[in-house]
Amino acid sequence: MIVTIGGETNRNYVENLCMIFFPGSKFAQNEQPTESTPRLHLSVRESDGEIRATACMTLGESVGTGSGARSVNTYMANKKAVGEAVLAAGRELCGYQPAWGFLTGIRPAKIAAGMLDEGLDEAAVRRRLRGDYHLIPKKAALLTAVAANERAIISSIGQRSCSVYISIPFCPTRCAYCSFVSYSTKRLLSLIPDYLVRLREEIRETFDLIRELGMTVITVYVGGGTPTTLTADELDMLLSTIEEKCDTSALYEFTVEAGRPDTVNAEKMRIMLNHGVTRVSINPQTLNDKVLDRIGRKHTAEDFY
Repeated sequence: MIVTIGGETNRNYVENLCMIFFPGSKFAQNEQPTESTPRLHLSVRESDGEIRATACMTLGESVGTGSGARSVNTYMANKKAVGEAVLAAGRELCGYQPAWGFLTGIRPAKIAAGMLDEGLDEAAVRRRLRGDYHLIPKKAALLTAVAANERAIISSIGQRSCSVYISIPFCPTRCAYCSFVSYSTKRLLSLIPDYLVRLREEIRETFDLIRELGMTVITVYVGGGTPTTLTADELDMLLSTIEEKCDTSALYEFTVEAGRPDTVNAEKMRIMLNHGVTRVSINPQTLNDKVLDRIGRKHTAEDFY
């Protein structure tokens, strides 16, 4: 896809907006366009106390246009004006209303939570999500409910409580859509043993610091990447280190991501159970085998079940 921008805005954000309408698009600067290459021209400028954006999206002879404006004093004014403009242009060109409006990225409940923290009631949050971000009513209601539930949980936790996240940034293969920091080549997977040595040192230091600060760990989350990329022995060694420094029986939750079904077996499950893990996350991403193959995941829907 060819994207040209006049004015100041975040190019990566604009490209993510374009992928709402053209999933999987590439944005190489030296791309040689054809008649079937979609294009976006975006203009962003500040005038009379407003950020104003106009967008023109084309595909062949079809054209969609849109505009957006926000007061410069508005939170994330540039992103909202640009998002509104690109959304309107894409909607006109493609005849498609995205359920999540122009939201991109992860953890959208943080936006709703911020509105609740401002003192808005849930009805007002739903209205603002529909008006500011163009979510459909069903998604605005879902997001508001999630944020309200999260707030209730957080408010019940003591001020001296904390959670620990432990990262295993390795995967057996890299999914085509992945934007997380993760290593999957044979050369980089060879770093795992040395990585674990240093990680175990840092786990011990971190739990010691938490204890010195008089804080209590209530959840531990081992995430990735794909933590179950580790061998059974490596996983046992990692969980032993956590158990050595933390009373896992007192945790609200002890989670290990087991996101790839092709990395999980009975031995690893037994090791997790023996070390007090209470929750695993096994994520197929999709239950369509053709899509699994296209995105580079080496398992089937049946493997997941």
